[in-house]
Amino acid sequence: PLGTPIYAAASDGVFISLDQGRSWTLSSDGIPPSEAVLRIAVAPDDPTHLYAATTSGVYRSYTGGALWTDAQGSGDSALPSGGKRALLLTPALNGQFGAKHAMVGTDKGVWATLDDGDHWGQMSPDSLLTAGEMNNRIEWSLGLGFAGPSLMAGTQGFGVYSLPIQPLAGGTPAVIGTPKAGAKLSAGAPPHGFTGTA
Repeated sequence: PLGTPIYAAASDGVFISLDQGRSWTLSSDGIPPSEAVLRIAVAPDDPTHLYAATTSGVYRSYTGGALWTDAQGSGDSALPSGGKRALLLTPALNGQFGAKHAMVGTDKGVWATLDDGDHWGQMSPDSLLTAGEMNNRIEWSLGLGFAGPSLMAGTQGFGVYSLPIQPLAGGTPAVIGTPKAGAKLSAGAPPHGFTGTA
């Protein structure tokens, strides 16, 4: 309906339409003009809470895109350098996942946050066949498979991988560690890593 925002990622920023795409307004205040926006994700529980993945960073907005702030973390809990090409803001599943939980596909695998981008940790970099294989995979798309659930990662030139995961929340045995200095998020139940089409 009219008034419902539509977001578009573009080389010169984030554009918003409130009239079903008839007109568009640039709304990238806080995202450096030198960074092309590659993806936009809207939080399933709050349509004013957005993430934008750019050629070198991740930004979040609590204002429906009117103002953006850096969400790359810092120090040991920061995202790796390079492009951020995929985003997944996980919906709540029976009270799990949901608010402040996000995953981003980078040039160096999949990373997750439990605190809205203040801190990030790397998801399991191992495939069933090769330790560290996902460290060298560029992720272009992320999705959530509900049989499990599982994280689906579409890579550049190497097919689609899946990672069985449990909800990213305190006390869940299938996620080891928290996104803080030196910690990595990984699948704790077999098969301890990604499976896919490599």
